[in-house]
Amino acid sequence: MKYKSINHFLSALLFILSSFIGYAQPDSFKGNKAINGTNLFVNIRGQGEYLLVLHGGPGLNHAYFLPYLNALEKNFKVVYYDQRACGKSSIPSPDSISMKFFVEDMEAIRKNLKVDKLNVLAHSWGAVLAAHYTLAYPNRIQKLILSNPSMFSREYDEEASKLIKKNSTREDSLAQAQLMAGGNLNSEKYEKLFLLSFKPSAFNKANVSKINLDLPANFGEANNILFGALMKDPSLNANLYDSLKAFQFPVLIIHGKADVIPMSAIERLKTTLPQANLEIFQQSGHFPFVEETDRFNTVVLKFLLHKK
Repeated sequence: MKYKSINHFLSALLFILSSFIGYAQPDSFKGNKAINGTNLFVNIRGQGEYLLVLHGGPGLNHAYFLPYLNALEKNFKVVYYDQRACGKSSIPSPDSISMKFFVEDMEAIRKNLKVDKLNVLAHSWGAVLAAHYTLAYPNRIQKLILSNPSMFSREYDEEASKLIKKNSTREDSLAQAQLMAGGNLNSEKYEKLFLLSFKPSAFNKANVSKINLDLPANFGEANNILFGALMKDPSLNANLYDSLKAFQFPVLIIHGKADVIPMSAIERLKTTLPQANLEIFQQSGHFPFVEETDRFNTVVLKFLLHKK
């Protein structure tokens, strides 16, 4: 190729280098994005195919996954985001807080990523959101990981309550009562309450201190608005088990043996989903990526990277 001048050559070289850098660098982003009529905080890390991560709650944020899922970033662009009215995302008006809006947020993120199908890792209540999304968009999931999924109906509530009571200590119950009695809870006190509530579903109680909640200063206000709106949404408590039979894609269920989510609910989920595998983590509770980090990442990567 001939160049008419040194400037022409330098311009061409700059273009080539810019293109190379653009393809070589991982597609990362951290900040707020205008998505589906609100501003969601999005954190994209790593390289490779996209993996969308759904946090639990409702009301928590993606911070508690970090740094425990970092190993996934070697093979995937891990897309974390704070759901509306959660974490660093905006608090929209109460009439735009419902399961339907949460679902449409996921779909808007998929479109923003410009992918036909999503790989999804959903933890705790995030599994309920993943189920509603799949029912609304049945052809948009490639693979789904349900880590310690919440129950998909209210019929297991009593069994879960008994497990919580059995695994709770008098000291922790008193500490929770003292925090609540003080009133005017700030984000620091909310974090202490959450960590105390996680202890009954931990294999090693000391591991609870490793969970980074990073609740925002406005957590109390945001949580009141969030739950005030969601409690009016009948779909939040719908029995989803029969609907799950329609899921025609691979599903990995991860369950920590010490979790207070009843094993009976997990077994029902396994038998209901047509293409589900179940991995039991013997030395974990509700947060296996915290208590058995290496094994968790190994199991997840094996599932995601396996080709039929």
